[in-house]
Amino acid sequence: MELWAQEYINMEVSAHVTINNQGKGEFQFGLVQGNFKVDFGQTYFDSEWVGCDEMDDVSGEIYATFEEEELRGSISFHKGDESEFRAVKK
Repeated sequence: MELWAQEYINMEVSAHVTINNQGKGEFQFGLVQGNFKVDFGQTYFDSEWVGCDEMDDVSGEIYATFEEEELRGSISFHKGDESEFRAVKK
């Protein structure tokens, strides 16, 4: 993520985006946590997310493309910040 310092991004846990086999997704970076839904069968997804930032309710949009072993996209807050990200498959 280019918008926040690396120390913040991994402050509480290692920043991650996780999607299970049922299409339920979650992410965390810094003190921000979010949940979203993915419809499989495409090379990308565009989804609304809901979550919290330091105990305050927040929401936004997450967009990403699947590129071999990587997920590349952006996370945005409603009426707020937006940052691109890259996640590597474990």
